[in-house]
Amino acid sequence: MDEWQDLGDGERRKRIREALRPPASSIIGDLRRELPHADSYEYLKALDLAYGDTNTDDELFVKFHNTTQLEGERPSEYLSRLQEILRQVVRRGVVKPTDSNQLLSSVRKQEEEDSMKASLTRPRQRVDAGKRAAAHNRVEAPVQPVQISRTSIPSESTPIQQTPHRPPPPRPHGNTSEVICFKCGEVGHISRICNSPAAPEAINKKLIQFILGKQGNAKGRLVRGDQEST
Repeated sequence: MDEWQDLGDGERRKRIREALRPPASSIIGDLRRELPHADSYEYLKALDLAYGDTNTDDELFVKFHNTTQLEGERPSEYLSRLQEILRQVVRRGVVKPTDSNQLLSSVRKQEEEDSMKASLTRPRQRVDAGKRAAAHNRVEAPVQPVQISRTSIPSESTPIQQTPHRPPPPRPHGNTSEVICFKCGEVGHISRICNSPAAPEAINKKLIQFILGKQGNAKGRLVRGDQEST
């Protein structure tokens, strides 16, 4: 219909009838028999009642006034949606065709006023956000030295360094080849200064070897006078 604004109403009715196929053409035929002088908008109203929106006239009018521009929507897209609803309003006869442009202008004006009010409040919001950020930085500033010092503390995920293996204690001076440790079974030190794990089997073997190899206590002797029992 927007493309037919410069055409007479008779030509519009003709083009509508030519564009329709049954059963839509039957609806216009019935309308012409009931209202021989029906104009093109009455044609569209009859088609809209049969195939269009199920909203009532009042609901459709409220929908037109409550249609606002979506965030990020281009003005051309918004006007296209608005004009589509306006066409339905006009076809229903809620608004006269001569008043449609005025109604569209009033809605656009209201939308521009709302957009201007929103733009005026944005700088205020940015200033308030900047003040809050500055106040937050001032509160956080004294904590920074503590946070820096905490970086030297190893976290739980830091692997714990194992204690390096210490060499066996030095053997005492003198004739130590005859000394047997009654803790680990090694020769050359006593259990009181032994850092090795206990080895009962090794001790038994040493004692058996010592007993079997002892002949008159000439080759060796056991020193355990000052060893602690384990």
